[in-house]
Amino acid sequence: TGLDGQYIPNNGDELVYTTWDLSGLPQYEMRRRRADRSQAEETLLQSKSALYSWDFAPDGQSLLYGSNTYGTWLLPLAGERKPVQFLPPGGAQQYFQYSPDGRWVAYSSTESGHGEVFVAPFPGPGRRWQISTRGGYWPSWRADGREIIYLDSGGTITTVPVATHGDALTVGMPKTAFHLQPPEANNS
Repeated sequence: TGLDGQYIPNNGDELVYTTWDLSGLPQYEMRRRRADRSQAEETLLQSKSALYSWDFAPDGQSLLYGSNTYGTWLLPLAGERKPVQFLPPGGAQQYFQYSPDGRWVAYSSTESGHGEVFVAPFPGPGRRWQISTRGGYWPSWRADGREIIYLDSGGTITTVPVATHGDALTVGMPKTAFHLQPPEANNS
């Protein structure tokens, strides 16, 4: 069995990760375990399509995850645990992160042909807002929820102010925080 390297912490207490069968069988399992290994791991989902764990809801009661084939889903972590579709398939949807208040989700999607950052209301449905203007990946919310930070396609860390008004989002102008410089080659 292999691990996909996606460890999503839940307040540092739990991890979610995906395994796959290296013997040639197309089987993926999403598993959860306590970070301190005090309890046995638990299988949350099994699939023949790759699974990607994205983020725990701030209240820890659900998990956003994706599948290459089936879009993005919400998995309740208590009760019946029946997955509910959050977004239908459409380009590569990735890097999901809940806002600090749990009412919004930022993510990257290639549905337009290249990666851009969007925000959707949670639990949805509802209007989506495009946040990035020059490509965008790895969105992250500032701790107070008033700004989204992401990497644009030119290697620039960009910030965008956001404000909520009921079910609406106001998106400000992107600003360059800093440029990432590639490491210099060692010519010695």
